[in-house]
Amino acid sequence: MMKSTIQCCFILMVIIIIIMDVANMATITLDLHEQQCFHEHIERGKNTQSNVSIAKLSIIFDVIAGGFTDINFYLKNTRIDTSLYKSLGTSSDRLMIAINEPGTYEYCFDNNGATVSHSTKMIRFEVVISFNHSLLRNNTNNDDYDDIDKKRMLNGLNQQLLMVKYEAEIQRYSMIVHHELNEQTNHMLMMWSAFETAIIVMIFIGEVYYLKHFFETKRYFY
Repeated sequence: MMKSTIQCCFILMVIIIIIMDVANMATITLDLHEQQCFHEHIERGKNTQSNVSIAKLSIIFDVIAGGFTDINFYLKNTRIDTSLYKSLGTSSDRLMIAINEPGTYEYCFDNNGATVSHSTKMIRFEVVISFNHSLLRNNTNNDDYDDIDKKRMLNGLNQQLLMVKYEAEIQRYSMIVHHELNEQTNHMLMMWSAFETAIIVMIFIGEVYYLKHFFETKRYFY
C-alpha cells in the first residue's frame, strides 16, 4: 500500500512539473560592462474557500565560463518599481520567492568588471514559475490533513527534482565548456610544437649550409 502511494505521488509530481510549471532555461554571453535583462509576467495565484494557490518564482544561475566568475544580479517588480533582490560579485545563486504582487518581474545580469575579473562571461540560468496548491485547515477531517501533507510533500519533491535537473544541465554544460577549452589548448600546443619543429629544421639546414659554404670558401682560399 505504501509503495503504491509513493508511486502515485511520483507520477502526480511529474504531471505537476509538466503541466503546472513554466520553465525557461537559457545560456547567455555577457561582454565586459554589458547588462542583459529579462522579463516575466506573473499573475497572483487564485484562492478559494478551501484551496490556496501561491505563485512562486525560482531563478537559478551559474557562471560557467569567463575567468573569475563574478557578476551582479538584480530582481525587481517593474509595476511597482520595487527591488526584490540584489546579489553583487557572485558566481551562482538559487533564488525562490513567493509572488505577493502580480506584475512584470525584471531580472538582470550585469558584468560591470568592477571586481577582479575583466572578461567576457557565459551564464547558464533557468527560470521556473510554479503554483503551489494547498488546502486550508478549516475543519478537523483527517483526510484533509493527509491531503495537505501530501501536497506539501509533492511541492517539496517538485522543487528538489527541478534542482537536480538543473544541476545535471549545469554539469553537462560545464563538461562541454571544459572539453572545448581542452581541445583548443591541445590544438595550440600542437601548432606550437609544429612551429618549434619547423624552426629547429630551418636552423639545422641553415647551419649545414653555412658550414658547407665556410669550408668551400676556405678550401678555395688555400
